[in-house]
Amino acid sequence: MNSDGDRYVVLGLSAPRSGWFADVARWATTGTVPLEFVKCVSSSELEVRIQSGRQFSAALVDTRAAGVDRDLLAVAEDAGVAVIAICGNDAASDWLELGARSVLPPELTSAELLATLGAVSVMVPRAVKRTVEGDIALPAVAVGSTVAVLGAGGAGVSTIAMAIAEAYGSATDPERSVVLVDGCRRSDQAMLHDVGDLVPGIQEASAAFQQRGSVSLRDFTFDFGVERGYHLMLGLRRPRYWAVLRRRAMKALVAGLASDFDLVVWDLDADTEGEDETGSIDIEERNMVSRTVLPLADVVVVVGRSDAKGVYSLSRLIRELIEFGVDLNRVLPVFNIAPRRPSAKSGLNAALSDLLGSTGDGLRGALFMPRRGVDRSVREGKPLPHVMRSTMYGAVESLFKTVDHVGVGAGMGEPVAIRPGSLGVFGADESEDS
Repeated sequence: MNSDGDRYVVLGLSAPRSGWFADVARWATTGTVPLEFVKCVSSSELEVRIQSGRQFSAALVDTRAAGVDRDLLAVAEDAGVAVIAICGNDAASDWLELGARSVLPPELTSAELLATLGAVSVMVPRAVKRTVEGDIALPAVAVGSTVAVLGAGGAGVSTIAMAIAEAYGSATDPERSVVLVDGCRRSDQAMLHDVGDLVPGIQEASAAFQQRGSVSLRDFTFDFGVERGYHLMLGLRRPRYWAVLRRRAMKALVAGLASDFDLVVWDLDADTEGEDETGSIDIEERNMVSRTVLPLADVVVVVGRSDAKGVYSLSRLIRELIEFGVDLNRVLPVFNIAPRRPSAKSGLNAALSDLLGSTGDGLRGALFMPRRGVDRSVREGKPLPHVMRSTMYGAVESLFKTVDHVGVGAGMGEPVAIRPGSLGVFGADESEDS
């Protein structure tokens, strides 16, 4: 330790029988390195200590330990704790991309440890508590455009999403890359495309981001470039598998798709409720895909049927999207299986406007999509009818030209840390009233 008591306060997590763990403990005990070494037996304990309010300089994390992933590194980074990954040289670049400040080999020396700590962290004075002023925003990257498609069950949401992807995939620009992503809990795109195999898909892509910094996302898609002009990423194999998706890995997947493809079309569930509305973090995580994608969507296509129930469901969903924070200028309402008579179309628009009231001020007029040969195209594995593709292309392209592009760092809904003491004292109101 130095004369004024400053030293490095370092957390440690290792795999079983790791020699470096004992070496660091010995250097701390003998004073070879000016550090206080706090041993953790699991990733859960490490996370709890990081969030305890105590100031830590760094965390030495063995990448072979269970539970070491992108989320854990992000928790440490958000708390201002520099993560030093202990791994072999072949994996060093992956862990740096995942968020580690530096890497060291398992055969590290005391001099290497001291030099690395000096480069990526600071010493901690005694008896000083950590104060968190805010949260770290996800950095913006160069991205493509994102279209989110959602609607009530049975409204034809998945085929509308297919039509948009196919329209842009078969458009005049041969260099444009398009991917259609099935983000629904009950996913249908595998059936609609007659894929056969259910892997790889969004589960595997998300898991890859959980353990690796960079991922070739095209390896997790099916190439329908010849038939339809786009790639397809399959959804969950079972509705209950939403529980395997992790928040930060999903955000990295959404950002990665927007970076790798010129246009990303998401087939989404309409549910956006979170913990604030329901009091349940489980419901928020169940709706994670839609809640992650919608704030980043340049265009949000909302699909409903053209009967009385369909108009009501469409208006209710638009209200929920507005409450969630979606800009009404980005919303494109679509009546699927719509009538051809102009008077009927006018009546549907008027009914939707009446149901929305002042909430719908500024909403563009609905698009009316006739149903022509969709079932036959799906059965025969052929492209969707040209009128369907051209209608969706014209409407979406028109909306693209009127809205600003959304960056990856926007609206991510990150939690904001609360400064200790800022919430007052329990029971203060009662004592004042008395």
